[in-house]
Amino acid sequence: MMVVKKILVCTDFSEPSGVALVYGRSLARTFGASLRVLHVVEHMAARYYIDVGYIALPDLEKELEESARQQIAAIVTDDDRRTLHAESIVRSAASAAASIRQ
Repeated sequence: MMVVKKILVCTDFSEPSGVALVYGRSLARTFGASLRVLHVVEHMAARYYIDVGYIALPDLEKELEESARQQIAAIVTDDDRRTLHAESIVRSAASAAASIRQ
């Protein structure tokens, strides 16, 4: 018998991610598992190389992270937190794929 303890749903806040969250909730309820909802904000400096002038990349990254926290808080409901012990996770990383594997 398969034992599932945690369900991870990664989101980019798109409509397909919303569908994945609905499915993840259902799986968590079926297996009595906890739910983790993850969004990864990619490091801007790792994605873009800019050698002209000053661009406040750290400030932009902080704004993106805060926006992601607000969006993830909006999609993870109080019921998710209460019944599924849902956890909202926002990470900042050079690679979303590598961060998800952690």
